[in-house]
Amino acid sequence: MLVEHTKKHLGDAFVMPEPEDYGAPIDTSDINDFVAMVEKAFAPLEAWYVGEEVDDLQALIQNQKTQYEQASEPYRKLIKKAYLWNQEMEAAARRTKVYGNPERDDAKQSHDRMIHGQIQYAIFRVNYCTERILTAAHKAQKSFKGLAVNTQKMTESGRDPRDIAWNKLTEMDTSQRRGIGSFKQQKK
Repeated sequence: MLVEHTKKHLGDAFVMPEPEDYGAPIDTSDINDFVAMVEKAFAPLEAWYVGEEVDDLQALIQNQKTQYEQASEPYRKLIKKAYLWNQEMEAAARRTKVYGNPERDDAKQSHDRMIHGQIQYAIFRVNYCTERILTAAHKAQKSFKGLAVNTQKMTESGRDPRDIAWNKLTEMDTSQRRGIGSFKQQKK
C-alpha cells in the first residue's frame, strides 16, 4: 500500500535503494572474507591436527595467532566505521520518522515514511554484518587461547594433544571463561 501510494506521488521511476546506496561501509561479502581469513589462519593448525609434523607447536600457534591479528586489523577499522555510520543513520532515521495513519499521509509524509523504513533496513543489515564478524572474531580468539593452553597442558603431562577432539582442544575451561555467556554464568 505504501509503495503504491508513493509511486502515485513520485511516478513509475521509483526504485527501492539498497543499504549500500546509503553508504553502508560493511556488507555480507565482508563476513565471507573475514571467515575465509580465519579459516586460513587455522589451516596450518588443522593440518598439524590431522597428522602433519611440526617442530614447535606452541610457536606455530603463536605465529598463526599473530598472523590472524594482523589480518584482522582492517576489519577492526571497518567495524569502527560501521559504528560511526550507524550513529549517523540513526539520526537520519529519527529525522524521517512519521507518526500517524499512513492512509492520511501526503506525498512528503509517504516519502519520509518510505525512507525511514529503508534506513532502518540498512541499519539492520549493517548491525547484522557487524555482529557476525564480532562473533567470528570472538570465537577465533577463544580458540587460539584454548589451543595454546590445552596443547601445552597435554604436552607437559606427556599426552598427545591429537588424542582429543578438535573442538575440545580449542575450548577453554569454564573457570577461565569469566565474562562470556549469560549474566548468571558470569556471577559464578
